[in-house]
Amino acid sequence: DSPYPLSPSQRYPSARGTSDHIKRMESVLAFYKERTHLPVWVMGHSNGGISLMELICDLQTTNRTKLIDGMVVSSARNESSFSAPLNFPILFIDHKNNGCAVDAQTVYRTYESVKKITSSAVGQVLITSGESQSANPCYSGFHMYFKAEDELSKALDDFIGRNTHCSMWGPALISDPVPNSILVQDDQGHRLISSVRLRWNWIRPLAVAERPKAVHRRYISI
Repeated sequence: DSPYPLSPSQRYPSARGTSDHIKRMESVLAFYKERTHLPVWVMGHSNGGISLMELICDLQTTNRTKLIDGMVVSSARNESSFSAPLNFPILFIDHKNNGCAVDAQTVYRTYESVKKITSSAVGQVLITSGESQSANPCYSGFHMYFKAEDELSKALDDFIGRNTHCSMWGPALISDPVPNSILVQDDQGHRLISSVRLRWNWIRPLAVAERPKAVHRRYISI
């Protein structure tokens, strides 16, 4: 979790490009990589696409992209972009009816550009189930995959499962925090956690003490 708001009131979330924010993300990657010896995937949703872009750029600059084994770009903001080298599989995912203007068409456009600069697996999925809500479309409904959890979790599990190569099938023996679940932040920096194997608890702010207890057998997603 971020200990401070990540520019929630600004048009562009500049705090997501700061050295402190990037180092915090990298420390989590290094911790799980060393502690579990399992493949580690990263995911950025909405404003998290900016965090993901800044993270990947820094890892490329410092020649440490081997810290991650795959990436999921979900309903990312229009400013999100990625450049070579991208030597890991990447899934772009969005909702077909996403009504948030700050990330309209980003997934398709970025998907097309990334396909041209990498030989790694690149996938695109448009979620079609779910429901709209009456609140701000950038904080609710299709953008947040409301009532589309089953379709979303299957899409993630299918792509990550096809593109994860690991001989370790036993669960990682870590008591706290338990790995192998998606950890994402919403626009206010709240922790969003869901299990890839099990049903997603999508977009529910969780306290640190509420870490999930399900462990995926093959890979970690952060």
